[in-house]
Amino acid sequence: MDKRIKKIAAIGISAAVALGGVFLSWPAMAANYTPVAGSSVTNPTFQKYLIMRAGDTTPQATFKYTVAAGAARSISTADNGVMEVRAGVTPEKIQISDAVFTSGQATAASAAAAQIDVQRTDRTNIRFETAKGEKFAASTSTVDFSEVTFAEPGIYRYIITESPSSANEARGIAHDEDKDRVMDVYVTDNGSGALRISTYVLHMDDEDVAISGSMGSNDVQSDGDALDDKTDGFTSEFSSTDLVFTQKVTGNQASRDKYFALTVQLTDLTAGDQYVVSLADDGNANTVDGHADASIAANPNAATTVVPSAVTQPAVLTAGTGGSVTQTFYLQDGQSVALRGLPANGKYTVSENAEDYKATGAVVTGYTDATTSGTRTVSGIDADGDSLVKTSWQNQRNGVVPTGVMLSVLPGALIVLGGGLGAAVFGIRSRRRKEEDE
Repeated sequence: MDKRIKKIAAIGISAAVALGGVFLSWPAMAANYTPVAGSSVTNPTFQKYLIMRAGDTTPQATFKYTVAAGAARSISTADNGVMEVRAGVTPEKIQISDAVFTSGQATAASAAAAQIDVQRTDRTNIRFETAKGEKFAASTSTVDFSEVTFAEPGIYRYIITESPSSANEARGIAHDEDKDRVMDVYVTDNGSGALRISTYVLHMDDEDVAISGSMGSNDVQSDGDALDDKTDGFTSEFSSTDLVFTQKVTGNQASRDKYFALTVQLTDLTAGDQYVVSLADDGNANTVDGHADASIAANPNAATTVVPSAVTQPAVLTAGTGGSVTQTFYLQDGQSVALRGLPANGKYTVSENAEDYKATGAVVTGYTDATTSGTRTVSGIDADGDSLVKTSWQNQRNGVVPTGVMLSVLPGALIVLGGGLGAAVFGIRSRRRKEEDE
């Protein structure tokens, strides 16, 4: 009997030990995920768009970003179809490359060309207006999660914020008022006890995301659905100014054929930036046209003294080292030059060689007095509400014609004329008498 009891007890103890080992091992197995590392995000792409007017060239600009952990969200799992939202881990290890735009960078005019995300009518002050001929340039940034590891399934939320730039704003580059975007990293179990990153999703800021329904957002109903508030980045707009200067010539001794030398100096620009020179009518109602001559022959008429040799008027001005550029243009009466795409904080002076003409300014309605000395800031708004600065000259040359000139000449002429007529009449009468005598 004792042997039986001992044997049963031994079996019970062995079983208990074995079962206890199994139970103790379960938590360790459940928490035994091998962390999975993130990657450099290429899908979706992270874009920065810069909108500009039809006649502008892309300015140089750089945009930077910061990353912070988003807030975790408490959720109801009653329907067993909602992924848990976790605060993003180690956001300081995430690297986002700057969005960089270069001078003269290629542009697009169709929103479909790059799915530009500026057609929204709320929460932004940026508009992409194709009816005005606007265009945009794009810069792709990389969001690099390769130094970040994820230890559990769930949605890991990060907030990406565009850093303000006083330098960009001073040049007339407006930032999107909605400065935050949400980057969600979806980490899932692959069904075999291993973690994998299913997708990265970029969408509007956190307050717009209600966590309910499958995949963690109220507008996702099944695996693979897109978020209604999905976006592909940030958008800014470059509001530039045009500078127009015009030549007028008046007076009875003034030559409308004469070319006058007008010299423009632009300062406080970004070295390397380019500015379109509008000389001729291009048929685009959205551009300012100058109607000046693209090519000028050396001394094309006797009245011209300022053109030193054959001149080709430039189509583009490029800011040099130090952010300045100086250029001389040659204009006849009624001709203008428009410099397009100047930044709001740029400055200009325009001077002319009036030679022996009398120069006055502000002769065209809405134009400033060009003869006033000093440097002026480019930014300005014309009567139509457009960003436009206009300046002009009027060169006068008059000669005094004395009164009574015809009166002083006329008596002598009449005497001469009268003498000639008298001689003719006398000759006729003499011939008649001679004939009668014969």
